[in-house]
Amino acid sequence: NSVAFLAALGQETGRAQLLLLLTKTTGDAVVAKAPLRAIRKRGLRLKLASLDVAACEELVSSLFGDAENTGRLGKLLYDRSGGNPQLCMDLAQLLVKKKIVQYIDGAWVLPLGFEEGELPSRVEDLMAERLSALSPDARRLCEALSVHTGRVPIDRCVTLAEDMREQSAYLALDELVTEQILAIAGSHYAFRQAALRQSVLAQIEDERRKGLHRRAARALLESEGAGVAQRMEAARHLLLAGEELGGADLMAAAARDFM
Repeated sequence: NSVAFLAALGQETGRAQLLLLLTKTTGDAVVAKAPLRAIRKRGLRLKLASLDVAACEELVSSLFGDAENTGRLGKLLYDRSGGNPQLCMDLAQLLVKKKIVQYIDGAWVLPLGFEEGELPSRVEDLMAERLSALSPDARRLCEALSVHTGRVPIDRCVTLAEDMREQSAYLALDELVTEQILAIAGSHYAFRQAALRQSVLAQIEDERRKGLHRRAARALLESEGAGVAQRMEAARHLLLAGEELGGADLMAAAARDFM
């Protein structure tokens, strides 16, 4: 994978003047653990600081050019995001989507002021706003995928799409990628942000969440060539669905096969 390639590249360059600049979002699941450990061992780790007001204004200028009122918008993004770069970007995209910021006659037009309530003031509200704009199919598929902590193969995503035709499932996946809720990694899909997945999961009623865990377990067990790892993951889903006996039995059987 790409992480392994970068780890190998850093190892083999020797004394060549090559700078590798890599980023990882805190809280995101780690897939390629060994290559990431190698990169961390050889590299210098820096924790990014929050943006200040001037940096937020510069970000606004980079997005909207030399439009008027970039200073006001930069200050607003700073106040609402606390200088978090990802939240600044999410808020800027929301402004465009709600047509508060518009592209007219070849230039961006920023408003003089903002009404109270036009933009969410908390991270949770921002995430809820993004989810509320999804189509019903995309929202249902988003919820079905939220019970998975890691990447999900595309064929399993389609299987998890409740009562959807295959074409509708693919359209829902495309919408979730376009809205920057999911990211594509090869033939797999995953949430761009762990916090967003957790926000989706928290909004699902208890009984429906248990049903989604049961559906996830069934999809894992029915997948072709389901190995020990898939069965252990299916057992976890059964336990979270409240099926302690079935989950424990499946976990014990998978453990025996592994031994």
